Amino acid sequence: MAHGEDWPQVVAEDDAAMLARADAGGIDWFHGRLAEIKCPVLLMGSLADDLMPNLPAQIITVARQIPECSVYFCATGAHALMWTRPEHFRRAADCFLAALPS
Repeated sequence: MAHGEDWPQVVAEDDAAMLARADAGGIDWFHGRLAEIKCPVLLMGSLADDLMPNLPAQIITVARQIPECSVYFCATGAHALMWTRPEHFRRAADCFLAALPS
């Protein structure tokens, strides 16, 4: 379980916050201040994501805006990759972290 016993409340509050931001308008979820990120970033997803079929294109759009961004796509797995293919997620994360300067 990702959030503990209060996960329904966490999800409901997160949904409410996102909907309020969307209702306020003027939000571009895939552009903004990403170029200002100063640390290495790893974005991961599944090419077979059942919840977000456009996820690969969205990840690439975001990754192109982050100066030091690595991308990992798993050919299998659903949404979310860390739960549906934890071994792939862990391996990609371990490789990314191992490559960082110490």
